[in-house]
Amino acid sequence: TTNAHDQAEAAKLKARLQEGTSSSSSSSTTPSHRVPSVSIDDGAHKYVLISANVPGSSVVQHFVVSRRGAAYHRNAATPMIERLEASGYNNIDIKGGGRIFLDENA
Repeated sequence: TTNAHDQAEAAKLKARLQEGTSSSSSSSTTPSHRVPSVSIDDGAHKYVLISANVPGSSVVQHFVVSRRGAAYHRNAATPMIERLEASGYNNIDIKGGGRIFLDENA
C-alpha cells in the first residue's frame, strides 16, 4: 500500500518531470550511448513504463524498468529517469507501472 510520504515523493517527481518538459526543448546533448529500452531485475518487483524523446529528436522511445528492492514504483523510476536525463533524453513521462516477475532460470 502506498503511504502519504510516498505519494508526496511521487508528486514531487512528477512535478519535476513536468517542469523539465516545459522548460526544455530539443536537447543538444548527444549521449555516448543509447539507454537500453528494457531493464528488468530477476525476481518479482515493481516496474514502470517510461517514455522519453530521443536526444536531438522528436522520436519517442519507451522504457520498461524494474528494480530489485523497490518499495514503491518511484523507487524503480528514479534511477532510470536520472540516467535518461544525464543521457540527454527529454519529455520524460512515467506512463504507468505494476509488478513483474522474471525468472532467468525458467
